[in-house]
This record gives sequence, C-alpha cells and structure tokens, in this order.
Amino acid sequence: MDKLISLQKINLLTVIITFILLSSCSTENDCNTFFGYNGSVKSSLERVYEAEEKFGKWENGDIEYYGHSLTKFDKKGNYTEINQLDDDGELTRKIIPNRENGQIIEEVFYNDDGEKESLIKINFISANEIETESFDSNGEKVGGGKVFRENGKNVKSVFNQDNENKTITEWEYDKDGNQISQKMTDERGEIVFFQKYEYIEFDEKNNWTRRLIYEDGNSKTPKNIAIREIEYY
Repeated sequence: MDKLISLQKINLLTVIITFILLSSCSTENDCNTFFGYNGSVKSSLERVYEAEEKFGKWENGDIEYYGHSLTKFDKKGNYTEINQLDDDGELTRKIIPNRENGQIIEEVFYNDDGEKESLIKINFISANEIETESFDSNGEKVGGGKVFRENGKNVKSVFNQDNENKTITEWEYDKDGNQISQKMTDERGEIVFFQKYEYIEFDEKNNWTRRLIYEDGNSKTPKNIAIREIEYY
C-alpha cells in the first residue's frame, strides 16, 4: 500500500511540474520570468532529502529516491532541458522544449532510454492565460487544460486527464516572489496534494539554495529539505 501511495504521489508531482513549466515559458527569459532566478544561470541542480533536526537546526537526512532535477539554460536565459534524476543522479526523464520565434510551443518528455513518452502542446491565448493539450507516445490526446497567471506568476491551473479527472492547482508567493505554497484539489474540492515552503539560505545573487518543505499547512515539522547548486555564466 505504501508503495502504491508513493507512486500515485510521483504521478501527481509529474503533472504539477509539467504545468509549472507550461505556464511560464516566454519570449523574454525563462530563467528570470519563470524559474525566478536572479542573474545569468547556466545550470541548477536540485536535490531533496529527508529533513532531520540536529543541534536545533534542520539538516540533510537520507536522500529521497525521487524529486531531484538538473535544469540547463542557454546564454539568453532560456531553458534547454530539464533532467529528472534518481537518488544516484541517474536520469529518469528528460524534458526538452521546442520553440518557434523564441516562444515555446511544445514540451517533449523522454524516458531514460531516450524514447518519447509524451508531448504537450502550448497555445498562448494571452499573457495571463495559456491553453495546453497533452498527447501520449502514440499521438493520442489524453488531456488538456489552462493555466492562469497574474503579475508574471502562476496562480491557478485547471487540468483534465482523459477528459475525466479534473484537478485544480493553486500557487501562493511571498512579497519577494518566492513560492510559499502549492495546492492541488480534485473536482470535489478535496486536497490531493499540498506543499508549503520555508526558505533558509540564499546565495550572493539572492537565489535560494536551501528550503524546507512541509506537507501539512499546520505542521511545524518539515518533511523534506531541498538543496540547490547553481552555476552561473
């Protein structure tokens, strides 16, 4: 049962990651406008660990099996690929964007063998509304939805998978633009995924390098700690 729950959670996270990407790619600069980095980032490696309290501080515990990623950017600040990794740093999935006149029109998902898993087509209705369509490896449509933005940030997405399972994801931010929560609900309004974030370390560019992840809005004990290693041009 625990394994089933874990796999279901991984699938939810995949959907969430997908929509974060889709909702924010622009002709301006992915690095700054979507990913929220300051400065000219070349790559960013993020690892997730269990949070363990030592001497009154939250430190890295055991590394999680999933949840790690390596994102690469070109010199213009646009992302060229996202590599999802396991706890050994081995590739589990790669996401590559296709662009037209600088704007992303598709995101293609590949497995660790380089085989195409899925494709997402992106239609920019306006600066604050983006429509998406999801296709499987055979080119059959399996879902779609919309992402809504305000002030350059995702605020809400509505997604239907197989024209049945409707999910709504909402994001919240602090005054500095850092994401502080993410909540997914089903069509009955029941919460199926929730995370809250607390930032504890930043680098000289004011990009966060350590943050705590809570899975209960009322909890004072974080479940995970995320570490980012950022390389600049």
